[in-house]
Amino acid sequence: MNKDTHTQNALLKSFLFFSISFIFGYCLTIIFHEYGHALLNQMFGKTEFTLFYSPFGKSAVETRDDYSSLSITQQTLIYAMGPLFDIICSTLIAFPMWRTYKQKYLPFLMWNGLSFMGQGIGILMDVIDRDSPWGAQTDGGMILSLTGISPVFLFSISLLSVIIGCVLLSLILPLVGVSKTDSILKISLIFLPGMVFYFSLTTIYASIFDENRLGERKGQLISATLLTIFLTVIYKPLYRIYYKLYPVETQLVKKQNFIAAFSLMSGIMLFMWLISESSFALISASIFCITLLAIIVVWKLGAE
Repeated sequence: MNKDTHTQNALLKSFLFFSISFIFGYCLTIIFHEYGHALLNQMFGKTEFTLFYSPFGKSAVETRDDYSSLSITQQTLIYAMGPLFDIICSTLIAFPMWRTYKQKYLPFLMWNGLSFMGQGIGILMDVIDRDSPWGAQTDGGMILSLTGISPVFLFSISLLSVIIGCVLLSLILPLVGVSKTDSILKISLIFLPGMVFYFSLTTIYASIFDENRLGERKGQLISATLLTIFLTVIYKPLYRIYYKLYPVETQLVKKQNFIAAFSLMSGIMLFMWLISESSFALISASIFCITLLAIIVVWKLGAE
């Protein structure tokens, strides 16, 4: 095998490993976000709801209860718990993995970065669209309406979350074979297709099966494209700064870790379809079990 072929194969492995881990992490973000809303509904006695999960289609908590009997604080917590629950859970699980910084933990490190970035971007868009009929019903729109807090304050907090997510996602690139000396072209060939790939699939799915969500999916695809271009451009300047604080070694993608990540991605997507519209108790037990199982998979099957 010549050098060019070897380089191309390594780049393909990096792209696929990044993409697979991205899909797994984003699916976990969806699961924990919607479960956070459902959990607070259940705790506050609003049990008439259906929890929908889909890796490409509709994921939401649809309640048939009226919130008028709840206090403003309780209503605010219901809307805020989706983003907060996802960020808190991903951080608690990923924190010890960041300390060891092993390639086999990439899917969970990806989840942690995506939880900060995804939830931050979501609230940012809610704040921007708060005056539209659709924006007023979003998490951020309802939080602003219920609490009366300054949109600038909520925007600033969300922007901070996005920045943290950008840093975390940049930190994982050495785990997929990106070094500080690699060209912008190589970084873009991993970052851009890797992150845009999933949202391209969701857009195609919406165009075929759910045209009502097509506009939303196109917006996510455009946002992902712009964001990944931005991440690609700033990666090398940022890397010089935090490499001194958090020195890491570039690691070539190992076959065992790739297989483990692919298994996790396939499993989490199937899991979302299977538990959608199930009872809250079953979903709660299932989420606990599938998360524990995923951790065991990367711990036991992943290569050091």
